[in-house]
Amino acid sequence: MNMTRLSIKRPVGISMIVAFFVVLGLYSYYRIGVELLPALNTPYVTVSAKYPGASAESVEQEVVKPVEDALASVSGVKKITSTASYERARV
Repeated sequence: MNMTRLSIKRPVGISMIVAFFVVLGLYSYYRIGVELLPALNTPYVTVSAKYPGASAESVEQEVVKPVEDALASVSGVKKITSTASYERARV
């Protein structure tokens, strides 16, 4: 006897089995430990600078490079990205 024919012949029984597994799943979800779903806090820092009247190249050379060098010396830094545009820098 296949599952479809059994489900058609006994819909109440199959509905009870499905309800049992739904309740069991909800119970398990709320009982799951905190260590299995840790809160991930990824710290990051953004440094923004404004340099009035400067081109993107001079902002890169005079602002972005020194800030990147200073941040690279901090322990625990994994990645540094920067953007230089007209009168603005973001590291």
